[in-house]
Amino acid sequence: MRPPMPRQRPTACSTPALRVIARDGWAKTSFAAIAAETGSDLARVYACFPDRAHIIGAMMGRADRAVLAAQRAGNAAGEESPRDRLFDVLMRRFDALEPMKPALRAIAESWSDPLPGLIALVALPQSLRWMMEAAGLSPTGAGGTLQLGGLTLLYTAVFRVWLRDEGADLDKTMRALDQALRRAEPFAAWAERWR
Repeated sequence: MRPPMPRQRPTACSTPALRVIARDGWAKTSFAAIAAETGSDLARVYACFPDRAHIIGAMMGRADRAVLAAQRAGNAAGEESPRDRLFDVLMRRFDALEPMKPALRAIAESWSDPLPGLIALVALPQSLRWMMEAAGLSPTGAGGTLQLGGLTLLYTAVFRVWLRDEGADLDKTMRALDQALRRAEPFAAWAERWR
């Protein structure tokens, strides 16, 4: 019996995949085009991305790992308010996504394929759970679940602003995130009482 092919780390293929998505659009992105961009063959791309869902997952994981790797021990516990800590963490995530913005725009413009939206619906709350942990806000219990759901809606709205933000300092994104977090504070405090 032939041994299974070893899995490649998705990061080995993710940058070429991002270039192909930005150039060709999500709907026209093929694994053959990604293989050509990597200068290798389909077997290597398959080892990274056995299906298109794994491409989206790799992008989300790449941003999450960048934020978590930058998180210093003890950063979450400080004099800053929970809102300020969450603002810092989420802005770091947007910064981590910035190199992927052309590909993410192409994915967002692909209305004919529901796959990216379905993946985001399932994976984004889990991703944001890690962001809350990085900010020192463990979303446990019923109140934590409510907070996580509210943060998912909030993040999705600010993500749309970020997609159109061309500024080097992401001014529009920072303003939108700050306003959204301020508006959400009463809801977060109410949900905290359920924990």
